[in-house]
Amino acid sequence: MAAFFVNGMIFVTGILILLCIASYLEARDPPRISVDRPEPLPARVPRVSVIVPARNEEKNLPKCLTSLLEQDYPDLEIIVVDDRSTDGTGALVDAFCEKDGRVKKVTGRPLAQGWLGKSHAAHQGVQAATGEWLLFMDADTWLHPRGVSASMGHMLKNRVDMLSLYPHFVCKSFWEKVIQPAVGRMILISGPVDFVNSRKPIFRVFTMAIGQFMLFRRSVYEAVGGHEAIRDLVVEDVELSRVVKQAGYHLNFLYGTEVLHTRMYKTFTELWRGWSRSFFPAMGNHTALGILQSLLLFIFGTVPYLVMPVTAVLWIAGLGSETVRTLFWLGLFQYGLLFFTTYMVRARLGEYPEYFFTCPLGGLMVQWISVHSIYAYASNGKILWKDRDLNA
Repeated sequence: MAAFFVNGMIFVTGILILLCIASYLEARDPPRISVDRPEPLPARVPRVSVIVPARNEEKNLPKCLTSLLEQDYPDLEIIVVDDRSTDGTGALVDAFCEKDGRVKKVTGRPLAQGWLGKSHAAHQGVQAATGEWLLFMDADTWLHPRGVSASMGHMLKNRVDMLSLYPHFVCKSFWEKVIQPAVGRMILISGPVDFVNSRKPIFRVFTMAIGQFMLFRRSVYEAVGGHEAIRDLVVEDVELSRVVKQAGYHLNFLYGTEVLHTRMYKTFTELWRGWSRSFFPAMGNHTALGILQSLLLFIFGTVPYLVMPVTAVLWIAGLGSETVRTLFWLGLFQYGLLFFTTYMVRARLGEYPEYFFTCPLGGLMVQWISVHSIYAYASNGKILWKDRDLNA
């Protein structure tokens, strides 16, 4: 049994070394959208329709819409779908429509059978859009003034069909700074960016997107069925990237921390509920697969934080056998690897590097959220979001 634990720890250490090297290579020169040196646009630019589904977003919308109206892209329309809000969202959108003719309001219809709320709202926005390109954004996001221009320049030059950006997570509370970067790192590890962006058929299994920013060539969006094709799936962003890439179109997932900013959740409760809503669907909506992925997360993301302190206590208590001492030094080395990787990635992305020391706590919280998400869905529990059942 002792040899099993030691060999297991050696195996985990080897995987962590590979992840550390991969993180270093990616963080050294990550593929990103740059606003300082954007690709030039053609003389005649295609119209971009920005679609913002909004339910009870009166606090977030002003910053989002203001950033869109400040874009330097010359042909932009902004469509806000008021998804049956019960707060002042509708009146707020009306005020922006009066202020600037580029803003259009779509009053959301009752949810059609077989649809989930956000996809249903986005679908209605597309029906009102006139652009050759479709940009889906969440109401809790805001863009750099050259964000649309830089993104379109990249897509037109590189003949990209769908682009999604990894945002800068704006975090103000303690729990945001602990959990959000940990979740972000898990997202990036689950879909290596170079594999996601590859045009080679062998890499079509690697897909990734984040719903805060998804820019489509409209012809491609319609060819794959758009939101209607994934109308009953919770993580519509990842699912759309999957159907686009499997259809043979070119997907890019880039670092957009200079371009795109979001503050998704403000409290611990919002973080817990928000990520619990997404984790299990992102694991494939399959209980066995979800348990397997959660187990792998435990082995590589939680165990390394437990072995060193547990063996240290045993050693101090006089139980420092050769196995315990070996596990302690392996655990200490794993600690060093994880802290180095965490600090390096956070520093490169500007994700609160001074909080790198909380990565053990962040890893543990992500583990518990994943377990809760699996339990909530597998037990047919009601998943509430925006004050309503996901299916309402």
